[in-house]
Amino acid sequence: MSIPSAHQPDWSQIAEALAFIDGTFPFAAVYEARDHWPDVREHFLAALVSAVARPEKFIDEDNALPMYAIYLAAEKRDAAFVPVMLDLLRLPIEQIDGLIGDTVTDGMGRCLGAAHAGDDAPIRTLAADTGRNVYVRLAAIDALVVRAIEGESDLATETAFMFSLLQQTAITLRASRTSKLVETGPNDQNSFFNLLLGILAELGATQYWPVIEQWDRDGLIDPQLEDLTGLRATMFASREQRLAKMHNPNYVRDAIAEMSSWSCFNEELVETYVRAQPKVGRNEPCPCGSGKKFKKCCGADL
Repeated sequence: MSIPSAHQPDWSQIAEALAFIDGTFPFAAVYEARDHWPDVREHFLAALVSAVARPEKFIDEDNALPMYAIYLAAEKRDAAFVPVMLDLLRLPIEQIDGLIGDTVTDGMGRCLGAAHAGDDAPIRTLAADTGRNVYVRLAAIDALVVRAIEGESDLATETAFMFSLLQQTAITLRASRTSKLVETGPNDQNSFFNLLLGILAELGATQYWPVIEQWDRDGLIDPQLEDLTGLRATMFASREQRLAKMHNPNYVRDAIAEMSSWSCFNEELVETYVRAQPKVGRNEPCPCGSGKKFKKCCGADL
């Protein structure tokens, strides 16, 4: 159990400093919170619970406390925050984006994985929920991936679970083609299938390669999102080469270092640039609508 320190930080001052993003990172307040986590963790947890219960209030106020709560809880590996993080990811995607913005596609999975302790079943349930937004499901997958890479869950078990999702999705895709119903939009099974294939390749799950080749022959692999040659090269590469291709495949260990580098804390960028949608990961569908992976489309030169 965390033991409160002799120094009692002023939560009202911390909350005020972290409530809004004004173009500069609030180093003093975040250091105060991090250095005195036992004294403030209940306040951060209560703020996150409130944000999930009344998301529109936090969104209308542009209140950034939920993001700080998630990243600090991840650094501290505070498992008490995990059920609330999962509840947040069960909200409609518009509310998730309003509360944590780019974090849903770049960081949430790593934060969830870092804070989580014990059975991965709740995370797997979220990843398997076909009614959820693709980005939400991939965030859950990211949590499982980072836990396996960090050695806190069994890699073979996690890849077997991901392969089972691919098998289920392959059945759905075949059925949709037979009925001539092609699913598109935020729950697009085609995008999920191909993006998850890329993750499985990055994990080096070579035992599934014969089935992947069959899926390619069946026309289930979308060449705009993946290609067999690239999948094979990644899957059969060395562990070091595969990890080098992955984006931040480790836990959040320094919330301040990570968050302070965000573009929203650069005053010049804040004044000239406003993001219209969540930041897109390099292996996710390009927001331009081409159907290609971001890294093979608008993100090719980034």
